Amino acid sequence: MEKPGRLRTEGGLNEHRGRHENATGPVWQRITGKHRRLREKNEHEAWNALLRDRGERDDLILDQLAERRALQAEIREQRERQHADLLLLREDIARY
Repeated sequence: MEKPGRLRTEGGLNEHRGRHENATGPVWQRITGKHRRLREKNEHEAWNALLRDRGERDDLILDQLAERRALQAEIREQRERQHADLLLLREDIARY
């Protein structure tokens, strides 16, 4: 799996550029059908990148929600302990 946030490796970028930098020119590419194949391949790569990015974003959101739930539970427990401690202090004050 690629690192998150990386669109392509350096080699992949050079490969992409190489498909478009052809000495024969765009006219010859259209005649031979290479232009259409390149366009379809680029669209396919873009779609896959979009799906990958959506998946990574969804994973991040789920991780952050899980972390938030854990932190909220910890905060709730601390508040309950503080409330119990405060009640004990008030009882001690009332006794003296």
